[in-house]
Amino acid sequence: MGSQFVHLYHDDHSSHSEAMNAVHTGIPGTKFFQHAQKLVPSIIASPSLEGLLSCLLLALYVLPIHSSETCYNYLGLALRIAIGLGLHRKSAGPALFPSLSEAHNRVFWTIYSIERQVALSLGYPETLQTKDIDCPLPEPQPDLDFPGSYRAERLLAYTKLTLLLNQVTCLKSLNQGSTKDIRSQLSSWKTGLPTQLASLNDSCLRLNVHLQLHYSMVWIYIGRAALISKVRSLLSTEEPAKRGHDLDGDSQELSDACAEHATRIIDLIDLLQRSGQLGLFSFTDFHTCSAATIIVLLDSVLNPRLSSFPKVRTAMGALQYMAAGSDLARNSLKYVENFQGVVNQALASISRLEYEKSHSRRESGSPQFGEPCEETILQRLDMSYQHGGEGSSMGLFHDIDTVLENCSFAELHLLGLDSLQLGNL
Repeated sequence: MGSQFVHLYHDDHSSHSEAMNAVHTGIPGTKFFQHAQKLVPSIIASPSLEGLLSCLLLALYVLPIHSSETCYNYLGLALRIAIGLGLHRKSAGPALFPSLSEAHNRVFWTIYSIERQVALSLGYPETLQTKDIDCPLPEPQPDLDFPGSYRAERLLAYTKLTLLLNQVTCLKSLNQGSTKDIRSQLSSWKTGLPTQLASLNDSCLRLNVHLQLHYSMVWIYIGRAALISKVRSLLSTEEPAKRGHDLDGDSQELSDACAEHATRIIDLIDLLQRSGQLGLFSFTDFHTCSAATIIVLLDSVLNPRLSSFPKVRTAMGALQYMAAGSDLARNSLKYVENFQGVVNQALASISRLEYEKSHSRRESGSPQFGEPCEETILQRLDMSYQHGGEGSSMGLFHDIDTVLENCSFAELHLLGLDSLQLGNL
């Protein structure tokens, strides 16, 4: 599995040379993976901690390069072995050595967190409910950790984010009231993060960036529904007074936070790429970058501004780089590009209508008042998506539905596009 990340340690971090090498040499570690697959029947027949870890490594290896179902099957197998071994429960038998007990806890929370993160990103249901887990969270153990490693603290931070994300997905509705406690816990997580895990200037850059990526993704999950609701409201045919009330209501803060953290993710991905630390075969790198790109594009419909275009350009460049190594990234990139085309069409319609309106004003001698107000932009976006009396929201979302018609269930969830289709209106 480590062969997938060898390129991060090359002196030459030229994105073109690395990407081209991945295309010509193929997927690293394939022979080892094929041999490991032959051992799976033995792992199933004789469950053990070593077999559990083998399934986890198989899952992580195939995640960015094979079908998501294959990865999910291996993760499911690893989690079920962990449950069968009782790793999710407090030890009820003879007391284990503290180091061994802590090792068991860390193995369980590693598997649980990765399985839950992947399952949520692909739209799969919860395998093990938190009410059935009572093993302790990871904690430092002198016999396992050398000074300054912060491995336990890092796993604990990642596990807490996973548990918060799981809480978000269990909520029946996402609004200011229902997410208040989770947002408070996120703030506490941020402020309580050790300095060594928050720094983006040391040898642990990639590890620390990944924590920040997962943190921002929880905010995106919280606010994405509000952002999409605002886009639909913007394009609806309701009376402006009612629509304005909807836009200024409870969802504003959640929507803004979602867009803010999407921008933050793109900045972090850009930092990884500029530092030569962006993975060609990293599921986290691709998933967070693609999901954030979709959010920034959606937000640009609500808030057309020039600052959005450099962010999207940066994100698309990173996605294209990663697509050279990952089949999953390559297959999904085309849907991001198609989505970008639909949004660009909407923004071009706004620009064209604004030009025509300004040109008409100049010819009639009407006074000019600078940039149009938000309500004017909303009205013109409505006009650009009128389809013969059909609701304007149906226009944009019909276009989105068309470009995503061949997108798989897992890809829709991976990109955060599942709730944008007409069937979910």
